[in-house]
Amino acid sequence: VVLILYFTAFTWLLRGFTPGKWLLRIRVVRLDDKPLSVWDSFERAGGYSASVATLGLGFLESLWQPNRQTIHDRICRTVVVRVRKK
Repeated sequence: VVLILYFTAFTWLLRGFTPGKWLLRIRVVRLDDKPLSVWDSFERAGGYSASVATLGLGFLESLWQPNRQTIHDRICRTVVVRVRKK
């Protein structure tokens, strides 16, 4: 429960970032380019359980999926992108 709240809150409040994503200069965005809502962030955080339930295979999917999406990305129609320096 704590992890779901952590990922939901940070992803929504920081507009697609968590502290770790910020350090790695990556960000979660919706495929339709609309801002992430609280529900999108919650749905994605909850989707982590699907990635874990497949014994981690859900995370490894990013290696062969065309948009490098994982199960939780496909569930909520998001993708992780690199952030460029300004």
